[in-house]
Amino acid sequence: MSFLTNRLFLYSILSLLGTFSFVCISGVLALEHKPKILLKEQAINLGNGKPGQEMKGSFDIINSGFAPLEYSIRASCGCTSLSPHMGVIDSSETKKINLSIKLPEYSNSEKGVRITITSNDPNSPEVSCFAIAKCPTPFNVTPDRINKTFYDIESVKNEELSVELEPVGHSDYFDIGSLQIESNNDLFMISNPVKVGELLCFKINFDGKLTKGEHYGSLNISFNGDDRAVKLPISIKLIKPYLIVPSKVEVQRNEDGTFKDVVLTLISRKQQNEMKNNVRLINPPDNVVIKKETVLGKNRRQIQLGFSPKRLTAQNLKLCFSYGKDDSQISCQLNFPE
Repeated sequence: MSFLTNRLFLYSILSLLGTFSFVCISGVLALEHKPKILLKEQAINLGNGKPGQEMKGSFDIINSGFAPLEYSIRASCGCTSLSPHMGVIDSSETKKINLSIKLPEYSNSEKGVRITITSNDPNSPEVSCFAIAKCPTPFNVTPDRINKTFYDIESVKNEELSVELEPVGHSDYFDIGSLQIESNNDLFMISNPVKVGELLCFKINFDGKLTKGEHYGSLNISFNGDDRAVKLPISIKLIKPYLIVPSKVEVQRNEDGTFKDVVLTLISRKQQNEMKNNVRLINPPDNVVIKKETVLGKNRRQIQLGFSPKRLTAQNLKLCFSYGKDDSQISCQLNFPE
């Protein structure tokens, strides 16, 4: 009986070992018969180029698995070309992907693109790398952008901005006689450049015919013989110095039929201005008065409007306010219920 028991125990152990070995081998075989994607480069530097130039390079996709790798590629920017953008890579094979990035049409710029590869690798169905190309500036521009806000036309006429150009390294083209400045907005007037030490300088004035609103443009600065232009963005705003909020009010009635008071806030866009003066109504109707004014802070003043019991003849009423030494006028629309 003891002998039979020992044999049964040994048989059970051998069966378990056999089952375990089969499971392990099956798992290994299943694991081996899968594709595996591998990228050698995570960051691809295409170097420096000129404005508008197509910068070319390549990177490799490796299939280090034991089954065919199916892949497709996409880029985060339409300025990028990839070839081939899809295909199949056999086991232990490498596929070279050609890459090109088009640089912007101006210097002091760069293009960074994320490249995403989707494949049938079960462990890494999506991997990515990053490619970059640069267009270095041949000279520095100070300031590198212009943003100005004006509150009256006289300030526009009196404004004069200085721009300085400084060479970066040695340049055979950095000469006042070769300097070219092109503006895409007739409101920007450019003076003749002058040389100050190693710098080239010029002035920017703005046309006195500037209308209220926002005006955008840029200067394209380059040197004859060197196609590496630098772009100087310009943003100009001519706006009213004061603002009333809300600019449109739906007036409400009281239970007795009279109108409820309306509260408005006058805001100074000039940060240095203090709201010390009183607000004036220009040609107000007889039944509209300023009941109370409250200074809320350095740049805010609250206005409480009241209405007399006299019936209003107009359903919609435009009120004009005046404030400050320059008598800046601001309007507000009041809509009354029928």
